[in-house]
Amino acid sequence: MAKHNAERVVALPDAEIAARYGAGETIAELAAAYGVSRPTLAKALGREGVQRRPAKQRPGRMCGEANPSWKGGRRRRSDGYWLVCTDEGDRLEHRVVMEKLIGRRLRNDEIVHHRDGNKGNNDPANLELMTQSEHARHHAPDMHAARYGYDR
Repeated sequence: MAKHNAERVVALPDAEIAARYGAGETIAELAAAYGVSRPTLAKALGREGVQRRPAKQRPGRMCGEANPSWKGGRRRRSDGYWLVCTDEGDRLEHRVVMEKLIGRRLRNDEIVHHRDGNKGNNDPANLELMTQSEHARHHAPDMHAARYGYDR
């Protein structure tokens, strides 16, 4: 560290901060208690290997279905896929539908293929589970034809 910044370094009791955070205090509360910024506190937690908790949903009359702008927790992305609101946050609807069908979470190498090519059609009969390599092989002839300008 440069000499001219040495006086700005704040030594924090990282283990104590991690313990207090683990006991339920928020980063904002801890930052106020130690007189530092929230990002500084987040770095202290990172040095201790503490995973940050997800942000809490603020209770109130304007949350979820009570909000007059609520549209059911489902919205279409600009690329044509549907997002749905889940307890884990917004997720792609076709992946959620497939996970319910197979009864488990999808692995990182699994793709949900839309048989009719319509990204918005998440009917279970239209969805097919593939590995990434199977999906690439499935679409390779179409991509090759489009690139070299001939019909398949």
